[in-house]
Amino acid sequence: MGGDHTGAFTEVIYEGHLQAEITCKCPFAGSTNIYEREITMIPLKIETLLKGRVVEHDRVEYKTGWNPNDIIHSICAFANDYDNTNGGYIVIGVKEENGMPVFPLEGVPKEDLDSIQQEIFQYCNQIVPRYIPRMEIIDYQNSGIFLIYLWCSAGDSGPYQAPKTVYLEKGMKADKNLKYWIRPASLTTDAKQDEISELFDKFNSVPFDDRVNRKATIDNIRHYSLPKKSPMRQIQNWILEISGF
Repeated sequence: MGGDHTGAFTEVIYEGHLQAEITCKCPFAGSTNIYEREITMIPLKIETLLKGRVVEHDRVEYKTGWNPNDIIHSICAFANDYDNTNGGYIVIGVKEENGMPVFPLEGVPKEDLDSIQQEIFQYCNQIVPRYIPRMEIIDYQNSGIFLIYLWCSAGDSGPYQAPKTVYLEKGMKADKNLKYWIRPASLTTDAKQDEISELFDKFNSVPFDDRVNRKATIDNIRHYSLPKKSPMRQIQNWILEISGF
């Protein structure tokens, strides 16, 4: 696959009362750094999130630094979406006070961005079933202050579990027992038995036809069965073109 393969498509996404129309540019060739590719975009701008006017505070978690145990537990909890609020957001590189970001922002050292992203993907593999949030690297207002921005939308294949000990810190005792993590308010905690039952009821109530098959590939779509002018047909043609098939 060679050349400058760049395509674009537009979708409208609702987040509370916010309607955001975004264009996702997808250059699959070129940079090898994750944060230099615009493959996925989070529809809610980081500036809007930090103002605290659109998303409830208990759906946002600010972290000064990268703490694998706490952050993977929160990703798992947002995926379980216990309160049916459509998941939530995690921002690494921001100090919080009473649920609100503290300015000026602290940021994440630029030299740590790649390693933290790789570790997020690595530790998310410990979530069962596997769940990966959307992730962006933000150069906040082009100031050289870098943030790692995660959108953990509600999952559809749960309930999700993660080990109590995702990363073994010095002096800690490993506990690899899987727990169902939830956020009943602004606190991430492991679910009790009655809450686990509610989680199973919640996910079992999703109709089969509405569940996402994350193992599906472009080959599973019958090219001839799609109307020629349908958006899905156009997207499929674009994917086939840039993939070199």
